[in-house]
Parts: sequence; structure tokens; C-alpha cells
Amino acid sequence: MGGIGQQVGGPVDGTDIIPVWDRTISQFGNQAIFVYPQSTGYAGSGDPKEEGKYKQFWNIPFWRCSVGVCADSNVDDVGFIDKVFQDMPRRLNTVKKGQIYLSGDSAGGMMVYVMLCQSQVVSRMVTAAADILGGVGREYAQSRACQNSKAVPFLKIQGVKDPFITYDRDILVDGVDFISSISAAKHRAARNGCTQLYHAGPWSSEAGGQVQCINFCGNKPGAKAARLCGITTAAHDTDHPWPGYVYQEAWRFFNSQAATGSAGAVRGQWSSGGGSGGRQQVVRWPAPYSP
Repeated sequence: MGGIGQQVGGPVDGTDIIPVWDRTISQFGNQAIFVYPQSTGYAGSGDPKEEGKYKQFWNIPFWRCSVGVCADSNVDDVGFIDKVFQDMPRRLNTVKKGQIYLSGDSAGGMMVYVMLCQSQVVSRMVTAAADILGGVGREYAQSRACQNSKAVPFLKIQGVKDPFITYDRDILVDGVDFISSISAAKHRAARNGCTQLYHAGPWSSEAGGQVQCINFCGNKPGAKAARLCGITTAAHDTDHPWPGYVYQEAWRFFNSQAATGSAGAVRGQWSSGGGSGGRQQVVRWPAPYSP
């Protein structure tokens, strides 16, 4: 995002997050199934000098170009992910309602918003969704598709020090007006029927005070969760408070929502790779556990 590969000094590999997710749920052995859809485009040769030529990322309606490199606007990634979701129950006969979750990192997190807003298939099948380090453009958030989107339990995790998708203020990235992470979480809370200040629950401190969380629907009985966690020590990375924490937090959230359906979840990673700096996770299902 915003040439993130250039700013961190090298290409961002969309598959670098997979082992961390896998380790997070390794305690469940073969009870978890991962699905990692891959975005299209030229992934590059791996040579950092070719960073500006990388074109492999999701066709995000509100953010198609970064530092002059654009995704193919003709690619129907929403339709592709729909087909992945529709195909899973046919291929994996153990998948049941209440066992499918959606998550995404960075640009993959942006695709989480897109799927919740545009895909009736995904919004109908997922039990909960998590955006890690992603965001949403203001105009898109205000679009009819998003305003009419289905209520889905939602978790937003963001580094408070993130200079690209900022935590507490709006920011212009590649000409796109992104709303703050706080506003993005409140946007999903509104979709879950929580529009009043008193609907929000209290702030909680976790990880020795390094993480501050709030459920903007915490005081509305029966409302689906809309949880925001700001990592005070993190920028645009998943290494704080320690490597793997953000996935453990997402896992705990998914399991807390699984109580309303079958125990467990399905998850996968949608890896955009290349210069987009985004990965996206989709589906899994393990047995429940107490965090």
C-alpha cells in the first residue's frame, strides 16, 4: 500500500504470513483446514530491483493502483472468492454451517470489506471476519453496497503507529481517502446495528498494556460483535506485541463467535503478494478452545 515494498526496502511476499497462521493453530493437528486463494498478476522475479514492476494484488474497487502499478480492473476477484466458498462444501464434506471464517492482512484486509459488502455468498456463509492491518476507502464505505451489507461479527486489528493505514485519523493513500481504523470498525458496528455511543463496551487492556481493545456493540444485547484492537507498539507489521499475536487474537475472536454455530472454523489465506503488501486469509475449522 502506498509503495509499502519500497518503504520497507524490499518486495512484500504475500505467502510470508502462512507459516505464522499455521503455527497458531498447529495445536489442533489435522482438525484445521486452510484455504489460500491466490490473486492474479505478475508476481515478479523476486529481485528487489524489480519492485516497481510487481503487479500481483487483489482487484480492490477503491484501491486498484499503487505507485503507478495497477491491478487488472477486468479481474473478478469477488466472483473468484465466491466460487472458492461455494466449492469448499463440495470438496470438503466435513464443512458445516458455523465453521467458516474470513480474514485478511493489509490489502487482503481491504478485500475483507469488499467481500462483506459485495458478496452475498460470503456474507451468508461466514460466521465472523477479521481485518488485520487493512482498511477501507471513505467513498466505498459510503456506497450502497456497504450501507446495505449484512451484519457479520467483525474484528479489526491495527498498529497504532501505522503510517500507511492510520489508526485514529483519515489518510490519503495513492489518491484514495481511507477512513481511520477506528472509523472502519465503527462502520462495521453500524452494519451490526450499533450506532449509538452507549452501544460500545468498555476498553480493555491486553498483552501487558500493549493492546487496547473495544467492542463497539458490547452494550447492545444480541448484536453481533464489532471489535477493534489497537496495538500501541506496532506500525504496519504483525510482529507486535510478539510474532503471531495478531493471529492468536483473531483465533480467539473466531472461537468466541463459533459458540453460535458449530464448534470450530474454516480459514484460508488470500495472498496478494508482490508490491501490494497484502495477504488475505479465508477459511479454517478446528475444535474450540479456551484462550
